[in-house]
Amino acid sequence: MSSLLQGHTGALTDAVDAPDAYWNGIPHEADDSIAVDVTTAIGFHHAGLPYTAVGRLATGAGPVTSFGSGAAPFNAAGRLVLLAAGVPTDFLAAIGYTALGEALGV
Repeated sequence: MSSLLQGHTGALTDAVDAPDAYWNGIPHEADDSIAVDVTTAIGFHHAGLPYTAVGRLATGAGPVTSFGSGAAPFNAAGRLVLLAAGVPTDFLAAIGYTALGEALGV
């Protein structure tokens, strides 16, 4: 999870097209935001994270039902629960988490 959030603007861009680049295996847009998709089905997994077939992170809303390797929070559909904003109540490896276990992308 820490490599997911290192060195980006804190923004998430929800779309269905292919991302512009990959940094440390994480899809990004040209504006440095993380490329996510909240609707398209999960196409594959890489390093324990779900991706769509075109390579965007498959994210979704909570509730968080499980945690993967690196404390990555997942919902019941297996999508990464990553919010663009929120109030952190806990930190792990410099990543903020809400009281509900949602990871913060800012």
